[in-house]
Amino acid sequence: MEELNQTKIAEETNAIPQDASTVEIEATAAEEILTDSPETIEVNPEMVEITDVNVIDIAASKAEVIDADAVEILENATDESAIKKTTDKKSSKKKEVIEQEKLDIVLDEIDEIAKKVGVSEEENPFVESEDETDYESLSLEELVALMEELVKTEDINSVKNKFIKANIAYKEKYKVFKNNHKESYLAEGKTLEEYKFEDNGLQNNFNQSFKIYKQKRKEYNEAQEILKAENLKKKNIILEELRALIDSDEMLKKIYDEFKNLQDKWREIGMVPINDAKNLWMNYNFLVDKFFDKVQIDRELRDIGFKKNLEAKIEITEKTEELLLDKSIINSFGKLQEYHRLWREIGPVPHDKSDEIWERFKLATEKVNERRKEYYESIEGEQKNNLILKTDLCEKAESLAEIEYGSAKEWNEKSNEFDALFAEWRKIGPALKAQNDTIWTRFKTAMNIFYKNKKQYFNLLKDEHLDNLNLKIDLCKSAEAIQDSTDWKESTKELINLQNQWKKIGQVPKRNSEKIWKRFRTACDHYFNAKELYFKNIKNIEKENLDKKIALIEQIKTKVFSENKETALNEMKELQKQWIQIGQVPFTEKGNLYNDYRKAVEEKLSDIGLTAIDVEILKIKERIGDSTSNKEADYIIKKEINALSFKIDKIKSEITVYENNIGFFANSRNADTLKKEIQTKIDLAHENIKRMKSKMNQLDKTLRVMKEDEAKN
Repeated sequence: MEELNQTKIAEETNAIPQDASTVEIEATAAEEILTDSPETIEVNPEMVEITDVNVIDIAASKAEVIDADAVEILENATDESAIKKTTDKKSSKKKEVIEQEKLDIVLDEIDEIAKKVGVSEEENPFVESEDETDYESLSLEELVALMEELVKTEDINSVKNKFIKANIAYKEKYKVFKNNHKESYLAEGKTLEEYKFEDNGLQNNFNQSFKIYKQKRKEYNEAQEILKAENLKKKNIILEELRALIDSDEMLKKIYDEFKNLQDKWREIGMVPINDAKNLWMNYNFLVDKFFDKVQIDRELRDIGFKKNLEAKIEITEKTEELLLDKSIINSFGKLQEYHRLWREIGPVPHDKSDEIWERFKLATEKVNERRKEYYESIEGEQKNNLILKTDLCEKAESLAEIEYGSAKEWNEKSNEFDALFAEWRKIGPALKAQNDTIWTRFKTAMNIFYKNKKQYFNLLKDEHLDNLNLKIDLCKSAEAIQDSTDWKESTKELINLQNQWKKIGQVPKRNSEKIWKRFRTACDHYFNAKELYFKNIKNIEKENLDKKIALIEQIKTKVFSENKETALNEMKELQKQWIQIGQVPFTEKGNLYNDYRKAVEEKLSDIGLTAIDVEILKIKERIGDSTSNKEADYIIKKEINALSFKIDKIKSEITVYENNIGFFANSRNADTLKKEIQTKIDLAHENIKRMKSKMNQLDKTLRVMKEDEAKN
């Protein structure tokens, strides 16, 4: 008979989990998945929720039905209606099981929505609700420091959920940190070939903490396996005690108290090895059934038990209703899972209150689940809108990337626009999980194209800047060559021309810009400051120059030149160079002074057998040189003759103007002075014409001699 009953129990409970410890085993397995590797793992919420909820509910309900049946059979042993009452109560409990299964279907629907929008590890129903730490607000360094502190805990299991939360938050933040580091690097126009990621040992510290945690968890689990083996021994002892209790002839009250004591011990013992759990549960369930078949339970004791169970379920129902006020959808759902677990562990309630309390609990559960469902639907809607916003940003980014701009200013302006797009992108939350990576790849591609084109442009611009630098260096050299010149008229024109050229040249490399500009400006300032100083003190300077030139004339007069014409001519050139370098003299003295200079020079030239014209001819011959061909020499001489002819015509025009101007001056003291100055200019001009004509004749003669020599050869 006992074997038949055991077979029946085995069939009825074939789908029942081994015992309540199965839930803990599955939770531990889920935790091991979460912490199995430092690599990021996406958590399936179904793996951390109580699996096969309806089966556990059936098991709990079955225990309640058996418990209630035993009471009724004892109380109504002589009542033929006992069987009917027992059947009604079984129907009531089956109805509760069916309702629980409906709730489980609702939970599955919500999980589908959660999967669609991407459920985070925060949804682990085993997360301790007392932990109010905002892990998302912690920095990477703070998270690592927290994990380092947690692994120092002696009881590693007590900080398991905190470590998992910190671990998940760290991985998400580290991934964002790594992506941002890379994106910032690429945003500067640099290439991936040059990219090197540095985190200052952050990941290494994290890995060390993770390694310690994993080792401690391993040691903890090994200790648990030893404990489970001990628990198996203890529960087998209880089974033997139950068998002895069933066969006992002791008084009912004593037997029942001992039975309740054994039940309490059974619940307190904890998990057993998974391979033994099912058989253990079946044996326990069979013996409990046999006990309730044997003993008769007092109605008052049953009612007290039912009343306590009702009070416990009312308390759980009220707590479930309060979850609707919880601001955290995730926390409220985690607590709901815990309340359902507690509900299943509580025994039956008075029959007349069973449906009422169940409907109230079910309604509160449905509202919490509906609230969670709406939450994830709102997330889905928000993520769809984010996809639209990010698609618009992609189109704008692609529009910026497809144009090649023509100036550095324009590139920089567009770079600012692109930076603004990227900043806006980062403000927008994630898109739907299925499209999130795709839309980011699209935006990143446009960004890479834009900055690649920008880099190419600035590389070309860099070459252009180097060319501009070389041009400006040449201008600096030209400015420095004339910065000490006192030929104010010509040098000023030349410097102004150099400045105009400078303005037309584009930019130079930034590192050279200030230095090259300072060099050019220094040369210009040197010249113009000297010019300003000169004209500020021009009378004193011209007086000094007059004294210097008078002294130079005296030097020429008294100097004994070399008898060698070429040497004497070179000595004369040096004196002439000094004359030119001295600078201007008072205008009224200019004509007479120059005549004295020319007279002194011509006298010295006469002493060595040369005239001023001879000197000019010698200069031309020096330019021609021995290596110059006759054709080139002919060209040089004719060019000089034409230049002299042009100068003579120009001087004649000036003489005409001077002569006309004399006729306009009235008879006055000032007019006589002006007439005298103009007449001096006219006389000097005639002298120049005479000298130039003599030079032209000499050049013609030289040209004829060259042609005669050429004809002879």
